[in-house]
Amino acid sequence: MTVSLLGEAAFAGFPNFPAEQQRARVERFDKYESSLIAHVSAATQEAARATMRAEA
Repeated sequence: MTVSLLGEAAFAGFPNFPAEQQRARVERFDKYESSLIAHVSAATQEAARATMRAEA
């Protein structure tokens, strides 16, 4: 399993969590992180398109 830096930070302050809870927390955060990246990417692409339209 790959652990993202944000995922690690999400539970770094809770070292006493059982391993299964840590895994579940990281998986939830990874999904959130992926969703956020996709959203930012889509917004960036739309902004680039708008800029190109404005410059045309």
